[in-house]
Amino acid sequence: MTAVSPSEPTVKQEDEDPPSIPLSKLPKAGKYTDIFHKGVLPGHTDFLWSRNGSNCLDPNHPIHRTPTRVTYQSPSMTIRMIPYAALGPLGSSFTRAPDPFPEEFRKRSPSNRVPVALCLISAIAVTSKSSPIRSIIRRKIRETLKLIVARGARPGKQEGTVIIREEDIGPERWLLKDWAYIIYPTIEVYKRSVTELIGEIRQALEDVKGQAMKLEDKWKKQDFTKAPIRRAPRKNPRNDQRSG
Repeated sequence: MTAVSPSEPTVKQEDEDPPSIPLSKLPKAGKYTDIFHKGVLPGHTDFLWSRNGSNCLDPNHPIHRTPTRVTYQSPSMTIRMIPYAALGPLGSSFTRAPDPFPEEFRKRSPSNRVPVALCLISAIAVTSKSSPIRSIIRRKIRETLKLIVARGARPGKQEGTVIIREEDIGPERWLLKDWAYIIYPTIEVYKRSVTELIGEIRQALEDVKGQAMKLEDKWKKQDFTKAPIRRAPRKNPRNDQRSG
């Protein structure tokens, strides 16, 4: 009987990565199977860049007095995180109809799908004039988010493969409550595979979540009980001269 050398490992190391799996052969999903974003946002993004917080869900939110913006930017995409407070009330937009997915819809959504407060803006200037190409770009982003958030995927060791880790599954790992994710993809997303995008979007989600959490900690330490300062409209001196 051959003795086992003490230097030889007898058990698999716990920190060793699981095997790489081709996307076409992923195992059956566990707790979560997919993501959904329709009807998740409690407001719209038309008044997103209002300087003084007017026309927003919460004009007194500290985000309106914070110069820092939560942003990730690369040649492939720009991701911005915005608190729900900065969104416009549903039905108040000049360009969009009232919310077709009321609160009852959100409550009836299957528990095995992760709600993601996502707004995908595929601008022609940075993507393509072709509607099918822009559709493919948006679909790639959604598919990548599903693999990351619902399946816990990370890039595999070979092209076209992923590694599934249980500790990476779920919204608590990747998303921040009461924040909206606005993604502006570029044409580079169309040129890259889903497995290539997984690595970048994982990094982007961790980056913006960390930025947002730091902002929330900063807000907790500051006094925002006073009403926000409203800028008075500038007077035109020419009008004063004319009136005189």
